[in-house]
Amino acid sequence: MTREWVVVGISGATCSGKSTLAGNLHEMLPQSVLIRQDDYFLPVDSPAHIKVEALGHLNWEIMTALDMDSMRSDVHNILSQDPSLAKLPAKAQRSTNDGAGSIEAFPNLLILEGFLLLNDPALSSLCDLRYYLTLTREQCWERRQKRTYDPPDIPGYFDLTVWPEYEKHRNQVLGQSNIKFVDGMIQPDITRASVVNDILKLLQR
Repeated sequence: MTREWVVVGISGATCSGKSTLAGNLHEMLPQSVLIRQDDYFLPVDSPAHIKVEALGHLNWEIMTALDMDSMRSDVHNILSQDPSLAKLPAKAQRSTNDGAGSIEAFPNLLILEGFLLLNDPALSSLCDLRYYLTLTREQCWERRQKRTYDPPDIPGYFDLTVWPEYEKHRNQVLGQSNIKFVDGMIQPDITRASVVNDILKLLQR
């Protein structure tokens, strides 16, 4: 596997702005590649799903709700190739920003985003830069109420599943080194600028 690639990992609480951050970086940095963990959710009828018995509802907040083998395979496939010649898997996106007249191209930049990204040791270990966006329970609840999910949240799902799972997964990440924890309430452009600065510093080494 080549290390010509620079890998940025973005994770954190639901509704914390991680998808926005990853998308903004992808749009801003020409030819960068983006993979989102949400694209690897298993279908609702998968036997791998675990049900929250108290709710009679599937638990979408844990690793077994995701096809992590496929995600790992896609990431390793990308990293095994020359960045300028890479043939991307179907779920990976190359930025359409050609960088004309603005910022330099970043064909060797891979952005990984997902709520459990840094809880996967294999993927976390590949990241050169790691960011974890946080929210308080109240902030998360307020934002989540404004979202529409498929399948939709049912009454009690946030209290019994979403928030307890987040706290558990956040505590797991706290044990890792070299992770920047970011307040998800900070203005997105400020967070993006900080991450871009980190990327540029890394590339200049």
